[in-house]
Amino acid sequence: MTLMGHVLLSLLIFLLFIASGIIVIIVLIDLCEYLKKFHSSQWSQISFERLFGIPQKDFFFYPIRPLKLLLFLFSSDDSGDANLAQLKKRLKLFILLMLGLLIIYTVFAIFL
Repeated sequence: MTLMGHVLLSLLIFLLFIASGIIVIIVLIDLCEYLKKFHSSQWSQISFERLFGIPQKDFFFYPIRPLKLLLFLFSSDDSGDANLAQLKKRLKLFILLMLGLLIIYTVFAIFL
């Protein structure tokens, strides 16, 4: 493969990684909105009540606990809600896609 081919393939993998990251952010926002609206007890477990002394309603972003979110995401507890299970499944799929693309990009950059 020529240098131009390597550059194009590298650019394609990078753009796919960025696109999957944008999709992860969109699906994560949908999941947070759904949890706030329909599952307030689970939302209170994965979010900070007052991060740095600032209440949740005054934040521009969602003050979530990343490790609690990952534990919730990969747990099998869906509270019998099909919509929640579907959102969690989508988010897991795109996170795994991002990790796969990152591994492929890293291997490609090191060995080629």
